[in-house]
Amino acid sequence: GTEMATRARTGGMHTALHTRSLLSALLVTGLVWVSLPLAPRPCWADSRFDAYALDKPTLVFTGQQTVTRSDGLVTEHTVFVDPAGHEMQTVALTYDASSLRPLSYRKVDSRDGEAEGIETAKERTVLTYRASSQKDAKTDSVEWKPGMLAPETMPERIRLELDRLLAGETLLLELLVPSQLGTVGFRARLEGEAEIDGVGAVVIRAEPSFWLFRAGAKSH
Repeated sequence: GTEMATRARTGGMHTALHTRSLLSALLVTGLVWVSLPLAPRPCWADSRFDAYALDKPTLVFTGQQTVTRSDGLVTEHTVFVDPAGHEMQTVALTYDASSLRPLSYRKVDSRDGEAEGIETAKERTVLTYRASSQKDAKTDSVEWKPGMLAPETMPERIRLELDRLLAGETLLLELLVPSQLGTVGFRARLEGEAEIDGVGAVVIRAEPSFWLFRAGAKSH
């Protein structure tokens, strides 16, 4: 679909994320293929990354990310641009470095004004979603549970659990999805290897655990 680049919605097209230095961020509502470079990459550093389609070497978008770390918290600010250099989306995220618990998350689409947010305080997490600049925002909250992830921290969790995935295990994840005003269960597993932009990568398939979400993603 047309939103594949910014949301990593694949529909019938598989998408791989190949990073230059830091594994980055996806909002995932369909089938996603996350590729991890085989060489080690430093964490919590400013970085640039490119996203490519797996079925052809086409650049889909580029992200430029600045990162700061202080008092156990990581703050990231990312700007996504299309191949022509036009801004597509901005993302601001603050999370706990050890648990990946998201404290504050805000994503805004520069083209249509779509926006979403996550705020966590004590035992509740508030999710906000606005379909476009012409629509009113909707808000709901869920009880915070350890292990819940913001969209942009899911790839980092996969990176941290890479040894388990390489050993053949399936990783179960719970993703906070503002567009759903709730959480969606995901599962991740090793799919194989690929070469992207001349760099070897491990390809991890992440998809919703519930079959209806998977069917909906395939129908896009």
